[in-house]
Amino acid sequence: RSVVLLEPDPEARERTEAAERQRLSTARAGMSQDDLQRVIDNMRKLQAQQDAPDSPEALATIPTLCLADLDRENTLIPREVSTLEGVPVLTHDLVTHGIVYLDVGLNLQALPQQYLPYAALFGRLLLQMGTEAEDFAKLSQRIGRETGGIGRDTLTAEAMDGGMATWLLLSGKAMVDKGQELLDILGDVLLTVRLDDRERLRQIVLQDKAALESAIVPRGHGFVAARIRARFSKAAWVGEQFLGVDYLMFLRSLAERIEADWP
Repeated sequence: RSVVLLEPDPEARERTEAAERQRLSTARAGMSQDDLQRVIDNMRKLQAQQDAPDSPEALATIPTLCLADLDRENTLIPREVSTLEGVPVLTHDLVTHGIVYLDVGLNLQALPQQYLPYAALFGRLLLQMGTEAEDFAKLSQRIGRETGGIGRDTLTAEAMDGGMATWLLLSGKAMVDKGQELLDILGDVLLTVRLDDRERLRQIVLQDKAALESAIVPRGHGFVAARIRARFSKAAWVGEQFLGVDYLMFLRSLAERIEADWP
């Protein structure tokens, strides 16, 4: 652990300005009258150039975009739908320069309501608690060594048929020849994650709680808007359980339970 203390210096600005004045005085003392006049002439020339309007010829060289330059049809992302052991698989054949992007979606529609606040936290625990074979540090090193990173996110949206889509997503990327290693890592974190490290879990919960608490003041309008929307939309209400004030209340309660009722 490194502790860095930054202490304010009320005299730092005065010393900097005094040093700058001394440097300029020394430079001026070494200049002749002709040197000073050249500096003045150059400054006046630069000012005149900056104040002069651009010529029509110069303005004509600036690229412009007209409505006629825009394609009137939306660009559609190619999609192929298949199944793998009964699980839907969406494949998008795009130019990715040798990189495979993989999203594993866990459908949260069947999750009992009281467990919704755990969803966002659970996604982080999958990647930051370690597995039966690797602790958190070794797992992180393996992810960094073999992939371009693995992240997690929750997706909640109103569906076109009037229903709701709610997912926990694990998103990873890797070079094509490392695709199998990416799949192996995702398999390990999904099937062998260790959730019994009390201190590590406590640390993660406190980090998430502190991050939300520090965001409330600068992003208060966003928290208020999300809480208001939660009264009018089921998807917005679920989103409030994932990242809103309700989630902060949940984290505070969970932190206390970790201390007082770990079993």
